[in-house]
Amino acid sequence: MKKVLLIIMCMNLLFLVTMLLANDKDPYKVIVNAANPTLVISRGQLSKFFLKKLTKWDNGKEVHPLDLSDNSGVRKVFTKEIHKKTVWNIRAYWQNQIFTGRRVPPPKITNEKDILILVEKDPCAIGYVSASLPIDSSRVKVLIIKKQEHH
Repeated sequence: MKKVLLIIMCMNLLFLVTMLLANDKDPYKVIVNAANPTLVISRGQLSKFFLKKLTKWDNGKEVHPLDLSDNSGVRKVFTKEIHKKTVWNIRAYWQNQIFTGRRVPPPKITNEKDILILVEKDPCAIGYVSASLPIDSSRVKVLIIKKQEHH
């Protein structure tokens, strides 16, 4: 009986470790100011924030998205996973938005540490940085991304 319980406990532990590691496979993490009440965000909502199709947080405050520069490897992966497009497609989208006078793109920040600093200072900011960048959890928090949309 003890062996069975030990095996079950080991299997549960292995499952939990596997789940934790699976969640860390993203090469980026989405960050907001620690004062932001949001904990979980859907892929669709995240895309709409960065395309400025959705401009307010659930609490009614304006969203301030911060994008990495076009040549960033993290930006390329983020764009593919969140927008389901290439950086070139997003650049074309913004050219159209600017030309038609609808919207201007989020600021492009070259350095990930600068995104971190800006998010620390702005309770309405949202950005993304590489998963390996250390985060001070007292000023910034990492959002959980729901990647599967339920319709």
